[in-house]
This record gives sequence, C-alpha cells and structure tokens, in this order.
Amino acid sequence: MIGGVVKLVLNVALTSIFDVTVEGVAIATVFSNAVAAALVFLALCKGDGTIRFKPGYFKIYWEELKDILFIGVPAGLQSALYSLANTVISATVNTFGAAATKGVSIANQFDAVMYHVATAPSLAAVSFISQNVGAGNIKRAKESVYKSVLITIMFAATLGSLSAIFSPQLSGIMSSNPEVIKFSTQKMIIVSSTYFICGIKEVICATLRGVNKPIVSTITTFLYMCVLRFVWVYLIFPLCPNLTFLYLVWPIGWVLCIATDLLFCIPEFKRLERMFS
Repeated sequence: MIGGVVKLVLNVALTSIFDVTVEGVAIATVFSNAVAAALVFLALCKGDGTIRFKPGYFKIYWEELKDILFIGVPAGLQSALYSLANTVISATVNTFGAAATKGVSIANQFDAVMYHVATAPSLAAVSFISQNVGAGNIKRAKESVYKSVLITIMFAATLGSLSAIFSPQLSGIMSSNPEVIKFSTQKMIIVSSTYFICGIKEVICATLRGVNKPIVSTITTFLYMCVLRFVWVYLIFPLCPNLTFLYLVWPIGWVLCIATDLLFCIPEFKRLERMFS
C-alpha cells in the first residue's frame, strides 16, 4: 500500500509539477518498487514472528529451490506476459493522439492501485491453499478459494465502482484538459469497474499454483492476456476502431481465463478429495 501511494504521489508530482512525462513515470515506478522492497526486507529482518531473515543462517536447499522455481518461474512469466500485451494496447492508444496517450496514462496510475487491491487476496490464497492441500485438508483449501473470491469482490468491486463513478474528478487531479480527462474517464469506466474480475482470475491462478499446477495458469494467461490482445488489436479492433471497444479486451480476456482455468481446477480438487478421503 505504501509503495502504491508513493508511486501515485511521485507520478502526480513529476508529471504535473515538474512536467516530466515518460521519464517521470519510470522514475516513480522504480522508486516506489524500491521502497516497497526495502520495507519488506526490513520487516523480515526486524520482525519477531515465525518468519525472520537472519543472514548467518542463509543456506540454499536444492530440492526446495527446485520446487520454488517450479512455482515461481511460471508465475514470473505470467507477469511478464501482461507487460508484453499492454505494450501492444499502448501502441494502439497512441494512434489516437497526444490527449489519448496522456489520458490513458493517467487512468493507468489509478488502475495500478486497483490492481494491487484486486490481486492482494490471491497472494494470501496461494499460501493457505497449498498448506491445506499439503496437510490433506481439501475442504479447508476450497474454503480458502471461496473466501478469497468473496473478499476480492467485496473490496475490488466496491473500489472499482467508486473509481469509475468519480473518474472525471480523479482524472482532474492530474490534468485540467477536458479532452485528456475524457480519454482517462473512458478507460476507467470500463476497466476499473471490472477489475474485480481480474482479481477473481488471480485467485484461480493462485489456486492452480497451490495445487501444484502452475503451468496451466501460465498457458491460459499467455492465450487470453497476450495472444487474444494481439488478435483483438490487429483483427477485431479495426472492425470497430474506437477506444471503448478496445478496452473490452480486458474483461473479456479475464472471463475466458477464469472459465478455462476452472476446467482444470475443479477436476483437480475432486481428484485430491478422492485421494485424501
């Protein structure tokens, strides 16, 4: 949360006050990530809980490392695919002129905060699910999924709706240009209001990682967050070349990803229930 606030404040300061555009957003992103990373490391070093980092005890356990990489590498690729696909979307938005570029850039700053809110439950879910699957408590693992989805809907849908409703006012914080505000509002109404669907998708992806099926979510992310957006931009979007239609690729991709992941997730839970019954 602190990292998100730092990023938002720096973006406003660098773009509006110091008139630093692309470089300012990059600086804000790097600095906010560094702040978040430093706070995490400090908490691990200074905490008095069960998890505490002590440099003197640092050692690599190769079997555990292999398991971590099996889960972590697909998850990392999954995040990278988002960046690749969003580059294509950004390039398309840029063809609508400078006002569209700046407007969408403003919307992206608020969407970044929305993303953290929407996906936070999934980060907790993967631990609860994997621990309970490892303990053979499949009922509780399933409850973790249901409750994570419920929390995601409660917080992300509420905040997303408010973000969409007050999108003109929020956009006006960073620009007084009516055309820029229009483009920013256009994206926030469609994407921010449906970001809870992205959160649900992330919970299902976390579930697949928790039941040791991480490659499935990576493949579906590649298909619906990357390939679909290429197809949408170059084949479908020209049929109706307006930005509202372009932005529909976000919720459509999320829904398709959820539906496909569930085709693997539900049978896997049934198999685990039979195994531990």
